[in-house]
Amino acid sequence: MYQDPNLVRIHRVTTNLNAYEIRLLDQIAKQTGRDRASIVRELIMNQANQVLGNHGLSEHKKTGTN
Repeated sequence: MYQDPNLVRIHRVTTNLNAYEIRLLDQIAKQTGRDRASIVRELIMNQANQVLGNHGLSEHKKTGTN
């Protein structure tokens, strides 16, 4: 079905947010019309790429390293 089965999103991560954090996330969702999960995923991936030098995910996909 998928050319690259590694791109299928099947892994879940759970986090707890306080009232201020969820209110902020809800405001972003309301303003953008997007769901909370996709916003959080984008924020996580942007931060990960920033920490790993803006080539983290593409490099990880090539090498398969952790």
